[in-house]
Amino acid sequence: MPVILVFCMVGAFAINNTQFDIGVMLAFGVLAFFLEDNLTPSLLNSEGQWTAFFSRPIAGTLGVLTILVWLSPIVLALWRKRKAVTA
Repeated sequence: MPVILVFCMVGAFAINNTQFDIGVMLAFGVLAFFLEDNLTPSLLNSEGQWTAFFSRPIAGTLGVLTILVWLSPIVLALWRKRKAVTA
């Protein structure tokens, strides 16, 4: 695990050559650890059903917004290609 951490730190530093990037990488790593730590009991409570995370209105809205944000770069790239071909 320490070797993986060193490689992650070198990779984060190599992008912009700033220590800030290492801090961001470490902060998101700690956040991901705690989120994953809470994901397991939630999945056990819902008997492995991912739809339980979208069953409430606010959670469903946030889930749909997250999926739209993930898909927006792909849709925009396809739209720009199509626009360039027709022009």
